[in-house]
Amino acid sequence: NGIYFTQKRHTFPPTCAALFHRRLHEDNISPFCSSVGDIIAYTATPEKQADEPQIWTISCNGTLPTQLREGQAPKISPDGNKILFLRKHKINGMTQIWIMDIDGNSETQITHNSDYMISQANWSPDGKWIVYSANEGLNSKQLQNHDIWLISSEGLSKTQLTTNGSEDYWPCWDYEGKYIYFRSNRGGKWDIWRFEPVIEQQKEN
Repeated sequence: NGIYFTQKRHTFPPTCAALFHRRLHEDNISPFCSSVGDIIAYTATPEKQADEPQIWTISCNGTLPTQLREGQAPKISPDGNKILFLRKHKINGMTQIWIMDIDGNSETQITHNSDYMISQANWSPDGKWIVYSANEGLNSKQLQNHDIWLISSEGLSKTQLTTNGSEDYWPCWDYEGKYIYFRSNRGGKWDIWRFEPVIEQQKEN
């Protein structure tokens, strides 16, 4: 049991241990532990901006680090078989949602956006849906702003969940899949909000 995190440090307090150390010219960020606690997926970011970030996995005891594919912000599926991640398009520069097997094989592109950014994608507890933030929508001034969106893990039934003119980020489900929590500046200050998505109706559309 424990909390995994990344930090630049050379010494560790008695209750803190380094799981692994970064390779030369590389920082490790965004660790995500599988639901059964056996594997951690993370992003390795090279110092050279021309190089793309890479997704790695490592066992929770710090052994068997494995480089998978180009991408960032990996999230292991609830059943432990898939990894959800983001990858920047090499031509238009927009981030896309991808899914691959836990070993890096059989990658599938889920979104195909060319004029808006996607960020902070997360699995639903049953692994059937992906919630994320994107500036695809427009506010009352016809300017792009970030809202919360939903798409199936097969890339279907994309649905906009929030339509407020505020900036909505960092969506995530509760463990039962009843609520989606997110960060928003609606009301003039940054707070944590929640809503109950109507998943069944979206499946029918």
